[in-house]
Amino acid sequence: MAATGPRRDSARRPKGRGPGPRMRSVGSSVAGELAQRRSARSAGWWIGGLTIFVMLAFLLGPTLKTYVDQRREIGALQEQVAAQRADVAAMEKEKALWGQDTYVEQQARQRLKFVKKGEKAYEIIDLDQAAEAPTGATGQSAAAAKSRNAWYGQVWESIKIADNPQGVGR
Repeated sequence: MAATGPRRDSARRPKGRGPGPRMRSVGSSVAGELAQRRSARSAGWWIGGLTIFVMLAFLLGPTLKTYVDQRREIGALQEQVAAQRADVAAMEKEKALWGQDTYVEQQARQRLKFVKKGEKAYEIIDLDQAAEAPTGATGQSAAAAKSRNAWYGQVWESIKIADNPQGVGR
């Protein structure tokens, strides 16, 4: 084989110079086909990637929403548990108070108007409050009825008042 001269490869060829006139017509059609194949392949990749993304969004979206909702619910339940623990602590403190005889006696005197033998019970009524107190069906103020009666008498008076709210005779 005879060497016709040094051959330049395409990487060392000066820019702007393409193949000879004979190769241009064949090369341009091949290059066009390659460009179309690449763009079709690139579009296929984009469509495939987009399809996978949409499928993942549809599959993982509800799961992610459920996860977020459950985390929110767990937070609310933890707050509720903390509030209930505070209530339990307050109730235990009150239970300890009810274990003391002096506290029980104090509550009986305040709530039920109990007195010991030989004691006289007095209740001071503020005149301003007595004047503002609503009158019941019997024409008496609720504060006056409360001060006169024991707790069971107060219950009976409230029943009578509730039974006849317009104040139409007894």
